[in-house]
Amino acid sequence: VDAAGDKLDAVLDVTVRYTPHALDAAPSVHALRRLGGHACTADTPMYRPSESSLLGGRWPRRVALRVERRDAAEVARVGDKEVGAWLKRRWEAKEAWLAMEAEAEARAEEMEVTAAAAATTAA
Repeated sequence: VDAAGDKLDAVLDVTVRYTPHALDAAPSVHALRRLGGHACTADTPMYRPSESSLLGGRWPRRVALRVERRDAAEVARVGDKEVGAWLKRRWEAKEAWLAMEAEAEARAEEMEVTAAAAATTAA
């Protein structure tokens, strides 16, 4: 940031969340909780499509982006000694957003399944 001087007015902090293709789907978020939230499966916030899944035509069902603009002055204020702690806080915020998005998507999918089951029963 210091090297860029006046040429840099902001830094974009981008977080990407992929919803896997049905063939890449893994255990539910509830199963993930039982695993302690650290297994890297298609249902975790850490899921990323692989080259083989993309080449095999298994594109993510949904891609969510979160873009935050950070003023260059804010980033420049983080000294060399504090940069590790600052980055850790940024990653924690990203992980919290990813987990919140995964939970919201799981609830929406459960509601869709419930509604479809009710419609089938009513028919």
